[in-house]
Amino acid sequence: YDYPFFGRLLSFFHYQIIKRATYIFSMSNSMSEQILSLTKRESIVIGNFVDEISLKKLVTQKLVKTKNIFRYVFIGSLTKRKNTIFLIEQFNLLLKKHENVRLEIVGNGPLFNANFKLIEELNISKFVKMHGHMKNPYSILLKSDIFVMPSFSEGISRLSLEALFFNKVCVMFDVDANQEIIKNGFNGFLSKNE
Repeated sequence: YDYPFFGRLLSFFHYQIIKRATYIFSMSNSMSEQILSLTKRESIVIGNFVDEISLKKLVTQKLVKTKNIFRYVFIGSLTKRKNTIFLIEQFNLLLKKHENVRLEIVGNGPLFNANFKLIEELNISKFVKMHGHMKNPYSILLKSDIFVMPSFSEGISRLSLEALFFNKVCVMFDVDANQEIIKNGFNGFLSKNE
């Protein structure tokens, strides 16, 4: 999505290089199947690659949440593939039904200005906060209620695993390996990419 021709070219070289590796690691079963189909090599699946020891320390922090406000958070690059324009449009529809919701967008990228402009055009800037890039976005993630990841293509997002570790509900498209970590109605919801 971000680098169509060059992305495919780099992907080709990437797979040629990993064919020669002693061991190949992948982050999900679907990624392992993709590697097998493209390289004819098995990979070792490491299903949880977050630093739980460091994250546990964050859980003990006292965080003040605003009562009666339901917070959604997106953390990632602001690119076409991450689909944040769609997220803002959908949040605007939700806002028309429920004024006690907020959206926090953490990240930077080529669509930062387009996202900001859309928020202004929809006149929802008092409900949506754009933070830009943050080295440590965990305080915002911890204060949120729902982690949203509207990406067209993701693999397994480390941030979604971290959100799940913090017991946040995750809402994502049913793409790539998301169905391996999200069980609808239990720890989140998967939506068809339509």
